Amino acid sequence: KKLENHQFAYSFISRYRTNIDLSYNSGIQIGLPSGNMEVFDQSFTDISFVNKLKDEWYGISWAYKLKDNFSIGATLFGSIYEINGRGNILVVGEGENGQVVNYTSQIDFDQKTYGIFLKIGAAWQLEKASLGINFTTPFMSFKDKSSLETEEFLSGLGQAEDFFRVIDLDDLEGKRRTATNIAIGAGIPMGKSVLHLSADWTAGIGEYDRIELPEIPASIRLEQSTFRDEYKSVLNFGAGADLYVSPSVRLLVSFSSDFSATESSLTLFDVVNQSEESLTVFGDFWHFGLGPDLSFKWGKITLGTTYSRSTFDVEDAPEIPGMEDDMAVPFTTAVGVERWRFVVGFEIPLISDTIKKLPIR
Repeated sequence: KKLENHQFAYSFISRYRTNIDLSYNSGIQIGLPSGNMEVFDQSFTDISFVNKLKDEWYGISWAYKLKDNFSIGATLFGSIYEINGRGNILVVGEGENGQVVNYTSQIDFDQKTYGIFLKIGAAWQLEKASLGINFTTPFMSFKDKSSLETEEFLSGLGQAEDFFRVIDLDDLEGKRRTATNIAIGAGIPMGKSVLHLSADWTAGIGEYDRIELPEIPASIRLEQSTFRDEYKSVLNFGAGADLYVSPSVRLLVSFSSDFSATESSLTLFDVVNQSEESLTVFGDFWHFGLGPDLSFKWGKITLGTTYSRSTFDVEDAPEIPGMEDDMAVPFTTAVGVERWRFVVGFEIPLISDTIKKLPIR
């Protein structure tokens, strides 16, 4: 309170927690071409992909009122970012002469990064609208720890083609890069309700190696560019409304875009597949939100839900070493991602302030 017009706050935020688990099972296939053998009498393909992401934020915020209708502020966030991925392929085929070919491939990687980034903002309270702008700096990394393990086996084609390959890499150099972001928003009063509009622009990021791999023997089917990322600039937008229902009830509705910035980003499908087809698991999302804001004498309760949706196609095939390129078993998978999130929020003033408002002596 000694610092007039200054305000301070701290925050702990689970910014991201995602777990993507995709799998494909071909079932028993009859009479497919097999390259070295004229035909598979029967074959079976199983692919699985798991990607887990967690990003925890710890923030210290400061704000300062320059005028009655204009304020500035900043938040310094510390971030603990962790991503784990695993991909598996199993292909088994039996020829007409009883010869069995077995191909398995597995890769696991882990990356954990510690760092900070800064958000700077300003807010105006005008007669007919409230305006705001935020500027977010790129992520600044302090420490990164990465590891990679890959296994690949082929048997059944004969001594000249069969192989056994394992590689285990710890303490790899890694990076995490995020782009500059500028976001603007406006709140426009409409009677007792408020219309909200927003837009944000995220800059692109040139190619870089998220995990830097050392020189790997040619026998290991793992390219130096396996974990190379590249992102394009994107512009997103959203709209919402804070609708007045009664003195104690307001209804919140919203929608927003969430376009993918991925320009060139390899996923575990690419790593375990090693085909020439590009594949990006993450597509464009649309978010929709709805919920009431309830006011009571002792505080507030906010209830809400958001629904997010995205669709994309996977057109690719696992390639087995020792087989001709055009003999890969083709398949197309249409992936639909739907996500529901639920929010329950409580705002309870300090007990001394609450008691003052209660109808008691």
